[in-house]
Amino acid sequence: MLKIENLKIYSGDKPVLEVESFYLTQGRNALIIGNNCSGKSLLLKTLGLEYDNFEGVITLKDKPLKSYQNKQGTILIDRIPRLLTEQTIWQNLIIPFINPNKRQRDRINSLLESVLMSDKIYEKAGKLSFSEQRIVEIIRAVIQLPFIIMLDDYDEYFDEETQKHLHEVFDYAIKGGTSIIASAKRELSEYKKQSKIENGKLIIV
Repeated sequence: MLKIENLKIYSGDKPVLEVESFYLTQGRNALIIGNNCSGKSLLLKTLGLEYDNFEGVITLKDKPLKSYQNKQGTILIDRIPRLLTEQTIWQNLIIPFINPNKRQRDRINSLLESVLMSDKIYEKAGKLSFSEQRIVEIIRAVIQLPFIIMLDDYDEYFDEETQKHLHEVFDYAIKGGTSIIASAKRELSEYKKQSKIENGKLIIV
């Protein structure tokens, strides 16, 4: 589904990361392992159509990635919260839907229960911790079932118990055909496809 070939990502004129070849099939997860400033965040921003200083070929479902601009082919969740802080969790979660139907409402409630946040549904998003805000963003992304959801620095914001609860949310996405790409500083056993950034190159582990 996602295919990357001969990719070079730059910061200004300086090459930051090279990806000779990377392929991810539909409904799978993948982990990008790298230290700070290794280029892993720029890679996710590139795939999220938020960074365009690169050369190479990136296709999604056999179409150029750029053809998905404004079509929610990919959703990036990074360090910048993208919630309406004066709105409730519920109001933030239903933003993608003009008028959510019963099935969508039930699914949102079920996913909130999975992460033990159903009792906070009417709290304002601005009162949540940063980790809780990221969880809300993850659920909002998952219920849209895009082709790919990307999570930057996944291991920095969630303890092991929270990660276990989030697996249930990701399972729903994967069963719906969404692929998950996360970046982290260490290996995470639940990700079957793992790649590591070493010396400015992405290497399959």
